[in-house]
Formats: sequence, structure tokens, C-alpha cells
Amino acid sequence: MKKLINLGLLFVIFSINSFSFGFKPLNFDKRIDSNNSYQEFFIRNDSNKLLKYQIIPYSTEKENDVSKYVKVYPRVLNVNPMSTGSFKVFVEDRKKITDGEKSFMLEVKSLKVPNLNQLKQHETNSSVDFKVSLNLEMYAYKGDVGEEFTLEEQSFYKAEDGKKHWKALIKNDTGRGYEIGVAFLDRANSIFGLENLGRLFNHSTAKVDVEIPKEAKYLVFWDNNNQNMVGQRLEIK
Repeated sequence: MKKLINLGLLFVIFSINSFSFGFKPLNFDKRIDSNNSYQEFFIRNDSNKLLKYQIIPYSTEKENDVSKYVKVYPRVLNVNPMSTGSFKVFVEDRKKITDGEKSFMLEVKSLKVPNLNQLKQHETNSSVDFKVSLNLEMYAYKGDVGEEFTLEEQSFYKAEDGKKHWKALIKNDTGRGYEIGVAFLDRANSIFGLENLGRLFNHSTAKVDVEIPKEAKYLVFWDNNNQNMVGQRLEIK
């Protein structure tokens, strides 16, 4: 069953609807039992006003929930006009946390920001023009995971317009999910041509059909939340 959810689309829609809010990356996707068990998130403010947010971790109510071990710094974030602010999310490892994929909920909500000019005029309206309430299920994992995806029904072929394509059924049984993309390497091993596929959950599959740029020598998989290559590298034939 295909379980590919395009959280990138959620980000685009949300940004347009709020006019001045941007949030990335869209998931935690870190290994708990490592020295790198935190993720830094960025909030963009394209407005001309100071914006204020509260970040709250809470339970998924699932068996693999680790929200009680989640720390956020800072819990309240001020983002100046036309700038970007950041906060960090940590998941503390505990012996009672078993190996495998874990999750927790993260809420980002806007807070009222007093308008100093209005306060001087004894006005009561002290809220921002819009409210943000973003709730995302965040994923983490503990222990070793698989290093490659299973590729079925894969082939390189030429489309009717003469352009080369690669298609396949990607199966993810690595033990964790990814915000995955397909990208390409040229002769100098420079990465380019990223095509985002959305979230590929653990134990799920996705059908992929991508056009291959002329300069491409290898096809690779890209972890959007950690900004690195994952899985196998395929030589383009």
C-alpha cells in the first residue's frame, strides 16, 4: 500500500495562506542514541512585524511515543521582521526506549505580541494579524537501520519525447522513514536536479518515474531533513 504523503506540499500551502510564515525542515528524523540527537528548525518571518511563537511537544498517544524525553530550546521564540529565527529539539536517550522508529507531536503556535503604539494610546487590540497553529508528528529512531531501499520493477527507458527516464517501485524496509527525494550526480560528483517525493514511511512503497538530465551520471536518493545522500547509488545506463 502506498503511503507517500507530500508534507512539502503542506509547507507550501501553509506558507501561502499565512503570507509571512515559513517552517523547515518538516521533521526530526534523527537517531536518538547518537551524539547528533537534535534537530534545528527554522521559522521565517516575511512580515514587517515582530512575530512570537510557542513550541510545545506532546504525546501521540501511540506505543512508540517518546514525547516525555523531548526538550525544546527556546520554548518561546521571537522572530524579527524580515528575518529567520530558530529553535532546537532534543530527544534524550533512555534505556527503556527500545530500538526502532519512535514519534512525538510538535505544536508551533503564534502568541499575542503587544503593539507599543497601541498601548500608548490605551487601545486593547494587542494581537498579530493572523494566528499560526502547526501540528506535526515528528519521527525519530534508535538503533541501526538498513542502508538501502528495495527497488522493484525498475528500468531506464526513453519516453515518447525522446527524453530518458527512470522508473521503479521503491520499498522502504530500512527501519525508519524519510522525507525523500531523487537527485543526480554529474562527472564531478556534484548533486543537482533534486525532485522531492514527499515522506516515504517505514514499511511503505512508492512508484517513481523521473526524467533524467543529460549531464547525469548517477541517480541517488536524498534525505531532505538531514541534507545528505541515503541508500544506494545507481549508475545511469
